Amino acid sequence: MRTVDLNRILIFIIAVLTIVAICPAWAQDFDFTGIWNCDDGGTYYIKQIDNVIWWYGEQSTTTSGWTNVAQGIVVGKTIALSWADVPKGDSSGSGSLVLDVISNLELKVREEQGAFAGTTWNRQQTLSHGQQQSAGKVTHSSVPGTGGSMTHSSVPGTGGSMTHSPVPITGQPPNATQTQVSGNPTKIIQPQALITWDFEVGNLNGWTKTGNAFDYQPTYKDNPTARNREEPSNQQGNYWIGTYEKYPGPNSGLNPGDVQGDEQTGTLTSLPFVINGDKISFLIGGGCDLNTVHADLLVDGIPVLTATGKCAETMERMEWDVSAYKGREAMLQVVDSGLGNWGHINFDDVRFDLPPTM
Repeated sequence: MRTVDLNRILIFIIAVLTIVAICPAWAQDFDFTGIWNCDDGGTYYIKQIDNVIWWYGEQSTTTSGWTNVAQGIVVGKTIALSWADVPKGDSSGSGSLVLDVISNLELKVREEQGAFAGTTWNRQQTLSHGQQQSAGKVTHSSVPGTGGSMTHSSVPGTGGSMTHSPVPITGQPPNATQTQVSGNPTKIIQPQALITWDFEVGNLNGWTKTGNAFDYQPTYKDNPTARNREEPSNQQGNYWIGTYEKYPGPNSGLNPGDVQGDEQTGTLTSLPFVINGDKISFLIGGGCDLNTVHADLLVDGIPVLTATGKCAETMERMEWDVSAYKGREAMLQVVDSGLGNWGHINFDDVRFDLPPTM
């Protein structure tokens, strides 16, 4: 198993999605639909429609081993994927991959997160159009944490038609998904769905971290109350960002109330997105030094709006007027460069009056 800094993975994904932003046609030079062998000993059944790619991978058809599924996007000679092991096998991992397209017959891992074992895929079989259209299909839920559902062939060569529900953008006002994809159930999935805006997927999908302040994020439930701090976090849902905290959840090996303190520093930066509306709001708390603990809206890499907490663990909603930047590409960045008392930041639940796009 190999692990690398999630930081580098998301930097590459940012580069991929930047290409998407300037090339809306999503032109593709490859079709990866087919059966592939990997150096992890598995067989992968891959399906591609437009720029969207799915796979089902298994170690063995006769023994338990591991079994995983993945979904992602193809841009040029790069594939960005989120993957997860499923209960058919005996593994329970999940993570992200960035693959380089060496040719129509070979794929190689550039970056990975989640201890994915495979590094190289070679095409075993290219499926004909008739094979792809043959009968037999199975309906199941999509990759955990993405929402929606998919109806598709269980493996390429056995399934008929494919349809999919759009992946909802988390942390949006009601009906945001319907607004984004109204009347077009087969619309190409926007890569914006790779970003978690409320952290309820339990990870930092779509965000790049630097330093060590965000190593144990997102935080699970009201950890300040668990450590007898009389200032509840006021998080939305179960997960939120709290750089003083050190409890990412019940399967982390850590305990409710654990903390890492104020000495860690770092940044957390979202993938780029295009501002479509007039308002962006979020929950913010923690320290109150605008110079060291703050959330920023970056346009052209420059902070144009900044907010900080009130030296209280309880988060309150802050709203920015972003109408001046409508149509511009932006990123959100959470900064913790504080040391000592109140040198931490709490952050959660980003909302848009109109959902952003790439």
